[in-house]
Amino acid sequence: MVDFECPNHILLIGFSGAGKSTIARKLARRYGKVSFDTDIGIVRMVGKRVEDIFAEEGEAAFRKYEHDYLEYLATMDPAIISCGGGIITTAENREMVKKLGFVVLLRVDPDEAVSRITRLDKKPLLNGEKTPSELLAERWDWYESCADLIFDTSGKGTGKVSYELGCLLEDKGLL
Repeated sequence: MVDFECPNHILLIGFSGAGKSTIARKLARRYGKVSFDTDIGIVRMVGKRVEDIFAEEGEAAFRKYEHDYLEYLATMDPAIISCGGGIITTAENREMVKKLGFVVLLRVDPDEAVSRITRLDKKPLLNGEKTPSELLAERWDWYESCADLIFDTSGKGTGKVSYELGCLLEDKGLL
């Protein structure tokens, strides 16, 4: 566990398809920051695709990899971090997300979220027993408990979201 002062990152959380990865990259580019994507970081760290980790090792192993990657991010200079949609499903990850900085929950309607995802086969939990609506309802309280700001992305493109969110974060002195 990290036992030192964590950097003041901006973390984007929310359901798959909320736009976290794209918006993190757009904000980073606009404000001259570095961006990290937890799913991409885990793939590089473990050497396996997300869907392969789920299939071969299970969700619990993936959540542990998420925690390990969050601890790695605690050693990095302030950045904009796109978190995987389920990162908030363990208490350890929720605690770590909150420690790492300012947390923005990107809210989206589950049907719209699914329509935005081009490769559903890369989202193991969206191909599971629960509907996207059930999965989002199950996670909502966890998302809210971590969020310093809730920003609705429904009906908006990533350009508009990144611009509006960037202005809000700038007004708060975070960018």
